Amino acid sequence: MKRINVASITAEDAQSDYDFFVFCVGFETRSRHLAQTIGAASTRLLAIAYSHEQILSFASNLEFVERLENCDIIPDTVREIDEAIKQRLASPMHQGGWRIAIDVSAMNRSVMAAAMIAVLDALSDGDSLSLIYAPAKFRQPALNLLPIRPVGVCHPKLSGIVSGPDDGRALLLGLGYEYGVSARILDTHEPDMSYIFKPNGFDDRFEQSVERANFHFDFGERNYEIIDYYLNNMAAAYNEIASLIAGIKHHTNVICAPIGPKILSAVMILAAYVQHPRVSVLRYSLASTGLHEDVEASGEVVGIRLNILPSVRET
Repeated sequence: MKRINVASITAEDAQSDYDFFVFCVGFETRSRHLAQTIGAASTRLLAIAYSHEQILSFASNLEFVERLENCDIIPDTVREIDEAIKQRLASPMHQGGWRIAIDVSAMNRSVMAAAMIAVLDALSDGDSLSLIYAPAKFRQPALNLLPIRPVGVCHPKLSGIVSGPDDGRALLLGLGYEYGVSARILDTHEPDMSYIFKPNGFDDRFEQSVERANFHFDFGERNYEIIDYYLNNMAAAYNEIASLIAGIKHHTNVICAPIGPKILSAVMILAAYVQHPRVSVLRYSLASTGLHEDVEASGEVVGIRLNILPSVRET
């Protein structure tokens, strides 16, 4: 298991000269924001183009990517992502190690997990990985109860293990402003204990929408704990999640369901990767209504930077 330390990233911290920058070509205007403002100066870029929902700003995003001289475009399959990243990271980097960034802003959980795990598998002592996220400009969400698409693990390496019959079940659940989703996930898994992560961002309207969509954080007669996390301090969120998992994983089946801001998904995927194979990370999404909306970046940048520490030699 690799040893890491993590630190939060601010907009100023994110302005770095990366050796390798990975992002998605999606249908939101936000998809290209960090590639334009931060990633364009990187030595090499890798753009993962979605094969579905090529609507709204997808064409203009793709046109932007095609104009980048130092950018390769690949499909959004796990195999393509894994092979492309590992091929590019196969050779040792300059003294001081690789400086890699993954922009998770427009990534679904499967693409995010594939990109993160491919990079994490390839990293060695002295390398660093920045997981960065551009929050969206607030838009008032509809309070419609939409069906949830079928659930599954976001990556085979994050499927967890079969636990013993006496083990408990704990759910680490992230909250978003999708109406009623959190309650339905709780009903589906019926955990013995739930740790529910409530996001705090940069716009009071977002937090108010999260509260309305989650029944003012009243989840009935269940065992649960509400844990606040802050987008401008995701290192603290990672440490909280990693410590929580470490304390319960040997006698509890741990399931992560990261709804809400994508950076929480990245943090939970990282924590599950470090705690492999004791944790599973699930992907949930709402069924498409055919009423997609474009999303612009708000201008803030948040995330975490992890550094690979030298391995401790056994004596």
